[in-house]
Amino acid sequence: MSSNIFETPISLLNNLLEHLTSISQGRAVPVDYKLIDNACLILKGETSLYQNSENRILDQLVLAVLSTIRSDNTTSEAKNASVQVLDCILSHYEFDQILEHFGMKLFIQGLESEKERLQILVIDILSRADPADIIANTSVVLLLVQILNDPESSIALVNETEKCLFMLVRKGELVRRRIISDEVISNFRKIRTNPRVVPRLYDLVLELLPIVPNIPDDLYLVTTQEITSSNDILMDSLTVSFYHNLLVQISKNISLRPILDRLGEQISYISRIFCDPTFKPEIGNSDYIDAASFLCELSKLSLQKFVDADNSYHIIEHAISCYLTHKSCRYLLSNINPSTLESETIFLKNFKLEGITTSIYCNLIQDSKILAEELQINTADIEKLSVSDFLKILLSLVHTKYGLHKLTRDWSPLITNLLDINDILDSDIWRKKLDVVRELYDKRSQIGVWSQKIVEAYGLMRNGHPITSEADVMDTTGP
Repeated sequence: MSSNIFETPISLLNNLLEHLTSISQGRAVPVDYKLIDNACLILKGETSLYQNSENRILDQLVLAVLSTIRSDNTTSEAKNASVQVLDCILSHYEFDQILEHFGMKLFIQGLESEKERLQILVIDILSRADPADIIANTSVVLLLVQILNDPESSIALVNETEKCLFMLVRKGELVRRRIISDEVISNFRKIRTNPRVVPRLYDLVLELLPIVPNIPDDLYLVTTQEITSSNDILMDSLTVSFYHNLLVQISKNISLRPILDRLGEQISYISRIFCDPTFKPEIGNSDYIDAASFLCELSKLSLQKFVDADNSYHIIEHAISCYLTHKSCRYLLSNINPSTLESETIFLKNFKLEGITTSIYCNLIQDSKILAEELQINTADIEKLSVSDFLKILLSLVHTKYGLHKLTRDWSPLITNLLDINDILDSDIWRKKLDVVRELYDKRSQIGVWSQKIVEAYGLMRNGHPITSEADVMDTTGP
């Protein structure tokens, strides 16, 4: 590029620098959007600007941008335009290059600014810090936590902040130590006591616990006293939902199992919310399923802890007595570990299969003892259901070894009915039938005389024609 050509971009950027300086000094200068746009085109396209280490115009522009953003005398429009310029400059650099050129001060000032667009820009760059531990002994982590503690922080800013903290903690051992330092934990505790922002803490805790399991549990253990004295319906509901999500996280990470032993209070009051209509009636109504979701997850994660809770609060008895009228009770019976219901002989013997109870039946038949010895349901009962519910039951049957045996040996007319479902116009019915046929196809070595018919049916649904060769078989094993 010739000298004359290069001078034009530099001249324009010098004009931009002069313009930003005038704005930051509080002069009554309207934002020159045309100048800004033209300068951004140069900043994006002129790679030579970033290759000349002796050229100081970029450093000067960054300082002018930060000055404009920090100034109390500049308009929101001027601040936005300044961030646009900064974004164009920084997009050419990796994190380490930004650090080398502009120092950690750029990130600190960006986080401390009250300009959300700048904060998000800086946070996005910080999330790519490599090595992440380079920020551990700075104020970055603390500033990120303080953003979460600000009720005025937008959802977009909070989401980016939480994502950044997670990325930094995941990548940096020193950051993991920093996140549980006294200074940071003290700020987390401020969030914990503020109902307006505590949901952000719960979200972050769920993400961080698998990486930092020694996060102090007072940050997320809500006591019985707190839940009893609370009049915040939304907060109470969120708390129960958080504990359900916490159990899900524990089920995925064996290192978190010790937390389960510290949830005694929470198990107790969530059981009460589910069973006792006088305790937290605002959220413990018949349509509220979060407490039921928690108890179902508990029954799968720790059967003994669920049994202990059931002995104290009669969870299953309540669900059985109200499932025809209470959505929450139907949900519990449809999702609980079915082995907890093996001793409910009267309920099982008298269980009636109909549309409203199909999901419960699908859960019950996951237990081979219940299916083999307790339920009095026969093929005629299943055939009376809607096509959609009929297919749900078949899919539940084929998911277990005994259920598959029962279907193919004792209830084979149901397979005939399955294959006779043709001329399907409803896409949901088509998908459900395909799911059942696919499961049977994948287990074709276990279904005896039905194998060939299922192979043909699967090929017809997948390819529009029956499978006739090994190549066709290979062709249909994909998604």
